[in-house]
Amino acid sequence: MSPPKGRAGSQVDRRVPRASARQGVYGPGDSGMWSDGRLSPGGSNGPFLCGKQTTFEGGMREPAIAWWPGHIPASQVSQSRPCASPAVILGREALVPSLACSLCSFCHAHVSSGRESLYSACVDMLRDVTAASGPRPLQVSHQLGSIMDLFTTSLSLAGLEPPRDRAIDGLDLLPTMLQGRLTDRPVFYYRGNTLMAVTRGQYKAHFWTWTNSWEEFRQGVDFCPGQNVSGVTTHSQEEHTKLPLVFHLGRDPGERFPLSIASTEYLDALRQITPVVRQHQEALVPGQPQLNVCNRAVMVSGSYVGYGGHPRAM
Repeated sequence: MSPPKGRAGSQVDRRVPRASARQGVYGPGDSGMWSDGRLSPGGSNGPFLCGKQTTFEGGMREPAIAWWPGHIPASQVSQSRPCASPAVILGREALVPSLACSLCSFCHAHVSSGRESLYSACVDMLRDVTAASGPRPLQVSHQLGSIMDLFTTSLSLAGLEPPRDRAIDGLDLLPTMLQGRLTDRPVFYYRGNTLMAVTRGQYKAHFWTWTNSWEEFRQGVDFCPGQNVSGVTTHSQEEHTKLPLVFHLGRDPGERFPLSIASTEYLDALRQITPVVRQHQEALVPGQPQLNVCNRAVMVSGSYVGYGGHPRAM
């Protein structure tokens, strides 16, 4: 764990147990593990494919923590999405619901990769967070969330309605946090302006696949170290818009076994996903990026988000 992140975590450890009933904590992850092959790995993405800077699950799916004594219940376990047993990995002292994926997968990934210190820090943080109210049964929610949901959820917390003069992409997560409700919402995976993949329910369809360029890969930049899925973890941008690659994330969270295009399940999955994509693209209103990381003038280095001679994928 880097010193800045360690200091931030220490502040949370000290302040959270003293929080009043009017205060809550929400801590979302920002991306999967950094694994470009040049630096020591920042942990493990567990069963998920590849890592940060890709649109595979290892790059996009991470845990979030929500804690609000007296408001967020901690007595139910949701099993709507597969997960190793939280009780086994974290113990019954863990009270914290995960809104993006399973927190147990996060901690287990780190201990599986030999990074016991990160695993211990994760468990210790959960214990500190719950120290004020005492141990309770674990609650884990597998509701898919997004950073965009923070805006809508914050408005809901304040008792305000979202503005109606613009499209709002965020989902109100309060029903998930307070009542444990689940909303089946699509998640769109972009790389710049390119719609790479879409998740709907347990199915994920890839319209484009790409990790990073051959040029970067030959220089030692590997976003999927130790992982190679033929036709999926590609170093050239491969198009699948006519026949998307479809995975069932419940059975195959590692995106290793695409459904047969001749199967009934494949056709049924596309019937669910195709109208969602069409509606999304027809209603999409392009906006000016507020933080354009594709501009080399604001980049620390010339190699970011796989920027290796393939600007169209940005």
